[in-house]
Amino acid sequence: MTGDGKILKLACIGALFAGIATLVLGVVLAVGNLMDIDAWITAFEGLCSTIFGVRCAILANVPSNTAKIRTKAIVLSVAAVAVVAALVAGGFEVSVGQLAMAGVIGVIALVALMFASRIVKEQLRK
Repeated sequence: MTGDGKILKLACIGALFAGIATLVLGVVLAVGNLMDIDAWITAFEGLCSTIFGVRCAILANVPSNTAKIRTKAIVLSVAAVAVVAALVAGGFEVSVGQLAMAGVIGVIALVALMFASRIVKEQLRK
């Protein structure tokens, strides 16, 4: 596995752990008030990041699968930006932790996108 492949794998594992933490944060916030929509949005984003992290970590073992990782990373980064925009513009009482976790997930998805794109370019040169 190349150096870029290792960093991609670590980004996928980072997305997995950030997703689990965000999911737990969203569920803990939702338990206090089941009608709290921003807590459920945070939990859903954590679930999406967890699924991305698992699938990405599995796909990162084979370099020819990086194109699939790239499309998944694009979707997750757009979803993270949409969640931040919805939480900020929706007039919700949002905690700093919710915004921070959404930002972390977005950055991790962009890192995965960057390294997946780099691996795809290396494969096309060969």
